Amino acid sequence: MKNIFYPCAIAIAILIFASSCGDDSIVPPSATDKITALVVQAENETQQIQSSIDLTAASISIENLALSADYFVDEQHLEPLVKLDTSAQNHPWKKACNNDFLKANGFGQCLQNLNLSESQRETLEETLEDYANKQKPILNDEYQLFVDLKSQYQSRIAADIDSLQRGNIDNQTFQNKMKQYQTTFIDAFSRQRNANKNLSMLSVNYRSALETIQSTLSESQFKQFYVCHKR
Repeated sequence: MKNIFYPCAIAIAILIFASSCGDDSIVPPSATDKITALVVQAENETQQIQSSIDLTAASISIENLALSADYFVDEQHLEPLVKLDTSAQNHPWKKACNNDFLKANGFGQCLQNLNLSESQRETLEETLEDYANKQKPILNDEYQLFVDLKSQYQSRIAADIDSLQRGNIDNQTFQNKMKQYQTTFIDAFSRQRNANKNLSMLSVNYRSALETIQSTLSESQFKQFYVCHKR
């Protein structure tokens, strides 16, 4: 996805998924079961990502909009990863957008080593472009949801930090407030997500993309793809 989904002013904490190739002996025999396993994997990853309070910046950070990297894949993810440019250290917002992390953890990278024919690659590029276009409005909506909710808590956190610095509240009271904000923010974020059905649509689009990928690849290629991406 394009960097529109990431505000340069917001620090995005990185959740490092424990990634490894799946055990070939337990690969589901049917394509449908393979697809379902990958869909469930993305859904579970999304449920496991947590937002957090950033005390030093008086803000709330969230890992990649608290969504699986699989939902951000586009046709550019068929290209090899570019090594991180060390000069980017002078531009921290480039790292905050963290597109390299999404490319490394999304399913697109597992399509690279399949000895694709020219026609297969063209079809996959079209598939991932279409997939990205379907995900884009949903991801934009999720981003706006996060921004709106975040703004409600940012002023509270800033006020509490000011009270702590002025000595109006002690450190324990301050820490208790931060823990409470953490809990209520996550609960509110979850409730709003469940209400707007965005997670369901992201998952539906992902399954549809996997089905097209499966129909494009040979049986052995799709098995290799599954083994690569199943964590």
